[in-house]
Amino acid sequence: MSPPRSAALCLALATALAALGCSGDPPAKTAAAVADPALPAAPSLDWNGLIIGTSGEPEVLAYLQRMGLDCKTGPSLARESVQTRCSGDLPLGVLPDRVIEGRLRELLISRPETGPINNISTLRKYSIPTDAVKDYESTVATLTQRFGPPTKGPSTADAAAFERPLARFAVEWRFRDLRIRLTALKAAQGFVSVTEVWDSPGVEESIASRPGASGHGAGRKAQNPHAVLIDENAPAAPAAEATPAPH
Repeated sequence: MSPPRSAALCLALATALAALGCSGDPPAKTAAAVADPALPAAPSLDWNGLIIGTSGEPEVLAYLQRMGLDCKTGPSLARESVQTRCSGDLPLGVLPDRVIEGRLRELLISRPETGPINNISTLRKYSIPTDAVKDYESTVATLTQRFGPPTKGPSTADAAAFERPLARFAVEWRFRDLRIRLTALKAAQGFVSVTEVWDSPGVEESIASRPGASGHGAGRKAQNPHAVLIDENAPAAPAAEATPAPH
């Protein structure tokens, strides 16, 4: 006997929420995300003046001052990394070449305790699905112009899919020294989030858990940077996940 509709919906929500990270660490990766020497090098590692794999604390501080951002920097509670988190309604100038008609809510910059930046991610929130789709599709177009066609994932998102309780579209670019992931997600809160993550493949796997760390996220190689960003490699609830069109 199949469960009632409300029970099925709760199960789908629980499945999706189980994949959500809450420790603040960068996103988990499978072996496929580890640096692959067979892949080409990225044409650029520049994220708005910060260079993935090269820039360190001085460059981050200079960037924050230049942008007028008041952010918190400190060690991850679970892993041996340092995080700079900017939260609130951030100026859209943080992402000058993105079409954002919602709210830019978070910027997270992460690096190993003794190394350069390896992860930069942003979170945008929308109450109007069509605005989220515009952000997603325009960002795909901007990144395609700069990095070439995506390695995998749909270049378009269906606004109608976000009428469902759960929906997700995700696309990514993979290079030997850079991976970029873009996700449009509707989960339990009802709004649509657009997350964009730039990271150095393989670096997260080398960052150890912090000795003595306990609780959610401790002892795990990585977690998701934002509370509404799920691991793109984790399966979504099959009853509610949007099915992207082939590309």
